[in-house]
Amino acid sequence: VPVQAVCPYCGNLIITVTSFVPGTLSWLLCTTLFVPGPLPDSA
Repeated sequence: VPVQAVCPYCGNLIITVTSFVPGTLSWLLCTTLFVPGPLPDSA
């Protein structure tokens, strides 16, 4: 979501944009939950 702000140093109007980048924790959770597959049936 673009956000307009005023630079405190030069006074210019700037537009900031944030983007999501998956971190280490996301990759770790994904691999531990989905790579091994479903739990084996105990019955």
